[in-house]
Amino acid sequence: MAQGEVQQEGSSLKGNERLWLAAILILTFLTFFSTITFGWVYDDPPQIPGNADLRWDRLSYLFTHHLWASANGMTEARFYRPLLAVWFLINKTLFGLNPHWFHLTTVMALARRHVLGQAVGAHSSIGWSTVLLTAPKIVLFNLYRVVLPVRLSPHYDFKLAAPDHIAQSLMAIAALVALALLAYLVARRARQLWVAYAWFLFPLLPSLNARWMNEDDFVHDRYVYMSMLGTAVLAGAAFAALKHRWPHSRVVPIFGVGLAVGLAFLSAIQSQYWVNDLHLLSRGVQVAPNNEWAHLNLGAALSRREKYAEAAPHFVRSYELKPGWRAADSAGFAYQESGDLSEAERWFLLALQSNPSLPDAWFAVGQIRLEQQRPAEAVVYFQKVLALRPDAEGYHYALGSALEQLGQTSAALEAYRAELRLHPYQAGARKAVERLSHTGSSE
Repeated sequence: MAQGEVQQEGSSLKGNERLWLAAILILTFLTFFSTITFGWVYDDPPQIPGNADLRWDRLSYLFTHHLWASANGMTEARFYRPLLAVWFLINKTLFGLNPHWFHLTTVMALARRHVLGQAVGAHSSIGWSTVLLTAPKIVLFNLYRVVLPVRLSPHYDFKLAAPDHIAQSLMAIAALVALALLAYLVARRARQLWVAYAWFLFPLLPSLNARWMNEDDFVHDRYVYMSMLGTAVLAGAAFAALKHRWPHSRVVPIFGVGLAVGLAFLSAIQSQYWVNDLHLLSRGVQVAPNNEWAHLNLGAALSRREKYAEAAPHFVRSYELKPGWRAADSAGFAYQESGDLSEAERWFLLALQSNPSLPDAWFAVGQIRLEQQRPAEAVVYFQKVLALRPDAEGYHYALGSALEQLGQTSAALEAYRAELRLHPYQAGARKAVERLSHTGSSE
């Protein structure tokens, strides 16, 4: 009889575990369910629909190149994530380029990860001393966002530990040492927690090297994704310990459910910011108003929607926070498209001072000179851009237009013909060749 009771109790316990795991699975799925309706957001477009190498015949390429190798202008190999690319490729094969299916499979994988956790229980020129002093600060910052997922953002106003503010660094180190000591004492009683600690800390290690990150953009939520499995193990172990200590208490399950629902509610709210680029990156500026990348990315999102007058101030603010050619070039483009040619010219020239190898900036200044009826100056800029990119579409045509305005018909005709040789479908160049050829034959 006693044996039967023990077997019955064991069977009942396993059934309860299944119910808890099912509840966690359902709760996680419901938390992020609304994201299934979202489109491509943030860095999705270049990595998935715009990635020409996301094909099975390019599988070896995905394993031998860095994450951004397919994106134009991304030459730095800082992110090697072949399994992520394979995940994208599997989804593309199964569902095409429908973002909703991609989001659905991601949510399902996220839910499964939490269940597994419960079942188990520009390189920056930064000195190494600054990296070491900043690392504890990054760990604490990540811990805070894991425990309390509020005010999440694609960007944060996170500053490096300054050697002249050593007291702040020592406080961060002291706090981390205290937490580490507490974790050690707890793990002495439950050795399986070392697995949870390892799952939390090891995936974080690469993100602690600030020299590998974009300057002034040192922390991101995505760097904590893998570590969340360790967090789930710790939460499961804590719940199991409380249930073991007070097996008949109703407070423990009520507290556990309340905490899970509360965190799910907070996460669901935060996930709504990912509905589209504009919403997400506006959130970035709201949370991190002094981060130049936040303003730069929001300006780019506004430009993609042709809201150039709204985009320009964000590019300007980005430049004010950290002068650089990207912000200046983008500000020039936004001002040009919004019709403010004088401001556009000023920002393009600023961009060229920082980076003289920007063909689009040289071309834009030439266009502005042409619109200002200054074709002689435009010719100089167009010749400079052609020295950088002699095969780019439209550049020879623009040079031909400037030369034609100067009355240099033969040179203009040759420029138009060069455009046609490179781009035979260019209707404007074809008409210009026909017009000037007819004029020449008439003369």
